[in-house]
Amino acid sequence: MREGMRRRLSQLWLLALLSATSISILIVMLMLNQQIQQEYQSMALWSEELGNYARRQQAPPATLLQALTNQGYRVQLVRSDNDKVRVWVGNSQSLNLQTARQVLQSGNPEQGYRRIDGDLYLYRTSAVLPDAVVVIYRPMMDLYTGLVTMGISVLVVCIALLLVLFAVFRRLVQPLTQRLHRADLQHSMGWQHMSGIALQLTESHYILDASPRFKELYGAIDGKRFEAYLHQACEQRVQQCLQRALSQQQVIQFDCQLVNDHGEHKVWSLNARPVKHAGRRYLLLNGDDISQRSHSERKLLIEQQRLTTYFNAMQTLLVICDPAGVVLRINDQIRHLLELPDEQVLGRPLFSLLPRSHAERMRQQWQQMVAGEPPNEDLEYPIIAANGKSFLISWRITRVEGDNPNDDDFLLAGVDITVRTAQQQALTDANEKIREALQEAEAANRSKTIFLANMSHEIRTPMNGVLGAAELLQESTLDAEQAGYLDIITKSSHSLISIINDILDLSKIESGNLEIEFNDFNLHDLIQDLYQLFSDSARRKELALTSVYQAELPACWRGDMQRIRQVLTNLISNAIKFTETGQIHIEVSAAVLSETRYQVKMSVTDTGIGIAEDKLEHVFSAFRQADSSTSRRYGGTGLGLTISRRLAVAMQGDILVESKPGEGSKFCLSIPLTVGDARNVVAPSEPRKAQALRFKGQVLLAEDNPVNQKITLKILEKLGFDAEVAENGDIAINALRQRHFDLVLMDINMPVVDGIEATERIRDLGAPRSLVPILALTANAMMEDQERCLAAGMNGFVAKPIKPDRLADAIAKVAPSLRVDE
Repeated sequence: MREGMRRRLSQLWLLALLSATSISILIVMLMLNQQIQQEYQSMALWSEELGNYARRQQAPPATLLQALTNQGYRVQLVRSDNDKVRVWVGNSQSLNLQTARQVLQSGNPEQGYRRIDGDLYLYRTSAVLPDAVVVIYRPMMDLYTGLVTMGISVLVVCIALLLVLFAVFRRLVQPLTQRLHRADLQHSMGWQHMSGIALQLTESHYILDASPRFKELYGAIDGKRFEAYLHQACEQRVQQCLQRALSQQQVIQFDCQLVNDHGEHKVWSLNARPVKHAGRRYLLLNGDDISQRSHSERKLLIEQQRLTTYFNAMQTLLVICDPAGVVLRINDQIRHLLELPDEQVLGRPLFSLLPRSHAERMRQQWQQMVAGEPPNEDLEYPIIAANGKSFLISWRITRVEGDNPNDDDFLLAGVDITVRTAQQQALTDANEKIREALQEAEAANRSKTIFLANMSHEIRTPMNGVLGAAELLQESTLDAEQAGYLDIITKSSHSLISIINDILDLSKIESGNLEIEFNDFNLHDLIQDLYQLFSDSARRKELALTSVYQAELPACWRGDMQRIRQVLTNLISNAIKFTETGQIHIEVSAAVLSETRYQVKMSVTDTGIGIAEDKLEHVFSAFRQADSSTSRRYGGTGLGLTISRRLAVAMQGDILVESKPGEGSKFCLSIPLTVGDARNVVAPSEPRKAQALRFKGQVLLAEDNPVNQKITLKILEKLGFDAEVAENGDIAINALRQRHFDLVLMDINMPVVDGIEATERIRDLGAPRSLVPILALTANAMMEDQERCLAAGMNGFVAKPIKPDRLADAIAKVAPSLRVDE
């Protein structure tokens, strides 16, 4: 009965649809006929209008023909002339004139349809004069376009009315139909045999019915789709599963989360079974609650994901292998290092990642570990990346035991030491280069020292002759002019010696051979000595020289008095040199650092030419002065302040300067000093003049330079000695073997045998010849030269150029028995 009702309803709707279509077609045909009649009337009117022009024997205007063309009409005004038909005027040349001949013969108008060039036209031909006919055509396509649009509109209206009727009918009939379907389907399925939950769905996933268990958990189902109960996270996946069950007509199993009205959700394992009933397709869902199992699986999955995250986040290279050395798993660090896809690493032996030269050695060690031998603490093996680059890895291998030895895993934790190894090698290479550079620098420094010593010797040797001759000339009778020239020679020679000494001091400082002594000395007395030393120079330039030593300061200090004297001498000398008018002021002050230690400041202030602010640091540069004009006007090498500052730095201090051009300068030697003990201060001995000392004895002079031989012999003669000359060390040794000498003056640089070797060989002679005092006479003024002389067995050292008084003092120290008191 229900099937018959369904068939009758289907036939009824089909009949209604055909009726609507037929009505639409009828309306269109009526409208088309009406449109054609209207066109005939329009053609008649246009023919009459064109006939009026023909009757007046006038051609229709072009505007009229254009208007006809714009409206889609094709027109010709045809005339008969001696049984010949020709076109008088028109907007088309392709019309058939046969109809025009017929109308001229009959005189009756003619209208209808005609096909021209494959297109259907509506035409009308009418006689406007006995010999003139108007032919008008209109394409039927122009009429069809509007009619088709109108027909579609009518059809749409009819269908809309049918849909309204269908909706009303469905609203009334569908509930009854659904109840009938559900009753039949439930009868065929039998809910009493279902376990868990069960649902009946349409193809659109609407719920037709559900088991009592589902209704108990999720409430009413009226008008709801199955997706309304799905958790959002699994909705798309479940829709795909349901669609696949319908399309493939097979049972599909899936898991999903269903949510009730309170937001509570459970996980269900459902089977989607497609069924057909009464010609329609349905889905039958049934399944069980697996929430507890899903919760455990989810926790296990989260834990695995956490471990994977830890595994990949490790900066260490991690590889897991089976007992055969096959790679089972790697982390992201080694994946990025290798730049290889997983399929080229996983499932392959670890040894394939190593160079051939290392793979066999690692395979042997691997077999030993698998056999039970404990792995080494650290193994260094390289691996090769996809780009061919080799990385040196330090591996540590750990055995992870399984249920049996075949299930054991081996965890390899590696650290890329490529960069570290390269850096160590680079550091080793750099250290080697540094050692080589230091050796080269030391060799260069030794060469520099030898060069300076040689230059000192070469310069001092002739200077010894110049100054020695000058000293001897000063003791002779000279007129005023000769004495003046001699004074120039003496002063110029001393200036040259001073320059040489400055260069030697700078060389000592730069080579690190400068030694700072710490002795107790009286700073107050030192300032007074300097004041007395420079008072005559200041007085000659009419400068006021003053000094102040703060009364509360101790007088005795512990430090290098000679270096302090050298610095202050340079500062005061410069102040006098660069000051034309005004005064020079020397002042000593101090700041307390601790109970016995002070920061002592010894300043020299002048009213001289001053120094520009941008040139203050230049004055401490070697061989530089504030500007070139200073050197031209005042002379000097520019070494004095350079040496002074470096001496100050060597004494853990500095030289500070303040100056303004045209107003003067203030140079301050600031060094830390410790309070000294006055009991340890040794008073300087009074200088002795050479004439005050007389000697008696036999002296052997070992000297190769004829000038120095002559000068030195003359000085020795004035001191009271009988002297003999030996041109080199070998002659000196032979002379000592042949006769007795009370003293030997030994030059250092001599041909054949130098002074150092000659001294060593003399000391090897038997007594008493080996005990003869030996005094070095040399132009080598470096500290190293003095140490070499003393180490060779010499008793003293006198630097060239030789001054009689210094030579007399040196002889008195090394051979006091030769002195003759007057």
